[in-house]
Amino acid sequence: MTKMEPHEDLKDAGKLVQYKKDMGKAAFVSHQWVGYRDPDPEFRQMRVLQDALRNMTSDLKHIYQDIHAEMLLPNSGLKGSEFRSEPLFLWYDYFCCPQLEKTDFPKAIDSIPAYVAKCAFFFVLVPVIESPSMSKVFTPASWAARG
Repeated sequence: MTKMEPHEDLKDAGKLVQYKKDMGKAAFVSHQWVGYRDPDPEFRQMRVLQDALRNMTSDLKHIYQDIHAEMLLPNSGLKGSEFRSEPLFLWYDYFCCPQLEKTDFPKAIDSIPAYVAKCAFFFVLVPVIESPSMSKVFTPASWAARG
């Protein structure tokens, strides 16, 4: 993937699947929209996610959590072999929630807690990104402050 495409386009192209637990593991990707109509207009966040996934699916012996979790619970991450043991499916709002049909959007947003509960992993995608269109710099702190 090299550009952001909304749910409807991905669905029409047959690039989406309806996830079931017997297919593998799922990861929920939480992030910040850094554009008004597109969550990642310059594809910078998605490149960070792609690089992280490539790294996590490489020959790593251990996948560490963020520094704060590791300080509280050392070596509490995940064995790389365990992470790679099954196919991984991603839940990302722009891909998984209808964007163009506004009548379905509120139902999809209300369902997010149920999607999170079905996921084996919760990824927080918060690289530092400046958004000229929004006149704002997005950081891990701005993600945490949004409630």
